[in-house]
Amino acid sequence: MLLVGLFGCGLLGWESMPPLCSASEPGAAPVITVTPSVTTPEPVSPLLFSGFIELAFGRSENVLAEMLFDRGFEVPDTLTFNKGWCSFTKPKPEMEEWWHSGYEENRWYLWKAESDTASEMKRLGGGYWPAPANGKVYVAVTNKSRTDPVCLAQNGIWVKPGLAHSFTGFFCDGTHFSADRKTRNPVNLEICLFPERKFDGPALSSVTLKVDTAVFERYTATLPACKYEGRATLAIRVGPGKRFSCDMLSLMPADHVSGLRKDVIEAMKQVPASVVRFPGGCFASFYSWRDGIGDRDVRPVNQDTFWENVLINDFGTVEFVRLCREIGAEPMLCVPVMFGDAENAADWVAFCNAPRHPLHRKAGLDKPLGVKYWEMDNETYRLMDAITYARRCVEFSRAMKRVDPSIKIIMNCYWNYHPKFQEMLDIAGADVDLVNNRGGKIAELRGDIAALADYNRKHNRDVPLCHSEYRANSYDLPVAKPAAGGADGLNQPSSDAKETILTKASRWAYGLSVLCDFLDYQNFGGAFRFANFTNYTDGWGENLVNCSKSKAYLSAAGQAFAFLQRQKMAWPLAIEMPDSAPTLRFQAAWNGDKTTLVLVVLNMSAETRTLTADLSRLDRRFAKEASGEALSAASPFVFNTETEPNRIARETFAVPNKGKRLTHAFKPWSATAIRLGSE
Repeated sequence: MLLVGLFGCGLLGWESMPPLCSASEPGAAPVITVTPSVTTPEPVSPLLFSGFIELAFGRSENVLAEMLFDRGFEVPDTLTFNKGWCSFTKPKPEMEEWWHSGYEENRWYLWKAESDTASEMKRLGGGYWPAPANGKVYVAVTNKSRTDPVCLAQNGIWVKPGLAHSFTGFFCDGTHFSADRKTRNPVNLEICLFPERKFDGPALSSVTLKVDTAVFERYTATLPACKYEGRATLAIRVGPGKRFSCDMLSLMPADHVSGLRKDVIEAMKQVPASVVRFPGGCFASFYSWRDGIGDRDVRPVNQDTFWENVLINDFGTVEFVRLCREIGAEPMLCVPVMFGDAENAADWVAFCNAPRHPLHRKAGLDKPLGVKYWEMDNETYRLMDAITYARRCVEFSRAMKRVDPSIKIIMNCYWNYHPKFQEMLDIAGADVDLVNNRGGKIAELRGDIAALADYNRKHNRDVPLCHSEYRANSYDLPVAKPAAGGADGLNQPSSDAKETILTKASRWAYGLSVLCDFLDYQNFGGAFRFANFTNYTDGWGENLVNCSKSKAYLSAAGQAFAFLQRQKMAWPLAIEMPDSAPTLRFQAAWNGDKTTLVLVVLNMSAETRTLTADLSRLDRRFAKEASGEALSAASPFVFNTETEPNRIARETFAVPNKGKRLTHAFKPWSATAIRLGSE
């Protein structure tokens, strides 16, 4: 039986090498023969492992160093970001297994003495007088006590030892309008960090601001570093009989990288994505890119129409591209086609790629951003049919390429557009550079690649396939759950527990499912350019990197993604094997210059599996020792958490090479890679 790979899923682990044996001996390990036959005409795309950052609906704004929730006071008490298509099975969202502190929504509140019944905090706005500094809402605090201070406060601030914090905000004395900028009644505000909710003790760090203006003006201060690590409360303390108003507050640690979290950037580098999509998703259809540039404190506040979420545009085009450059990724922008026009899209290209643009100075740019990939919207089937959309792609592409002919235009064709695939190619094929099928199963993608190959031959084009919003083809693996009472090392669900897809996506089983898909994608070769994992950072449990308040750490899927990416498999090889099993997968491939053979095995069973790889048909002498890497977990239901971020174990090891037959035992629920270099 000749196979490209053996279907199944599993995470790879390593045990001590058993003695070499012949397939004819009783109890011998199954023999898998690696053939010299390369299965793809061109190598695996170097862009294959890619990511997705989504605004508004996704929680990917957690990449920002901003530590305050609702810093502009725009989020009503009745609105939560923890809703949308995601569902919950627990009484409270924070009880969900995938939950961590980064999903918290710590609301602003007024702390005051128990005897103080008069002091108040009011969220004001909606009219034009007095006007907020930005957006629609500001907060006014009035201390009516004669003896005690009050505090405008927010909990859930994670403080790290040795780090100072920068604080900014718009403040005034509460007058709001005056012929004179200066006030006759200045107010001293003490900006403090306390251990969470412990207002009566000493502050961890504090600084005093003298607010001496009658109208909103920006004030800045630095909170000195302290030795404390843990949860804290930010408090703006005002004395008896005083009042103030504020808007657009900000608190950032001193180690931020251009407004981005340093620890998140480092975690993203552990699982680097080649191409990163932004700003959606659904939000892309309504996105106004001009609202996301310039001074972030005065950027417009938007309402996300699909998900009814408030968006303060702190994370715009420049911040996104800066993040991509920090992690070594190509940025990919998703253009509003349904509710935008070609001129707007062309101007966005000019802003990003032209040597000069009227908004460069406002954005603080001294050179172009250089954005190559441009996707034509998201789910356009919500408004238009496939043929109308294809024609819009032609219109947009021509307008955008007049600005920069080198950009790559991506046309979407999936779900209910897919029956019109050939017609869409006939209309737009000459004007687009990639086609996106983001929902198809492996067989459908294979058919698309064949159709594109036929189109490319007939028209002398090179239009590959991509997948801009990847989720695993299966959230479940072909395995039985452990018996009732079995331990997974963390939270074992009962036999009748209903799991949401978000809970499933946090588990090691999902990481194994991801590995299965990407091994299939490798077998497509370069005809399949990239798959953007949804989400790169926080997306309610379904992500590569979790951004909790205390730390950034990889999810189970993130570990799997990084594991396979590290193997640098470029030229998949056909294999011969006596039988197949749904809980195993074996894949062999050369690296880019065909000097190293990589063997990957996924064991998705509860038993240790021993396999023999026969390399005798390869015309190559290999080194006497190979290097190995494995991931493993006690159960497919294990997942990483904020307090235990390394539940899935990684180990490296050396493997003796005794001729061209290698026999290895693979742990249950494991993924293993063995790299054999040429002599």
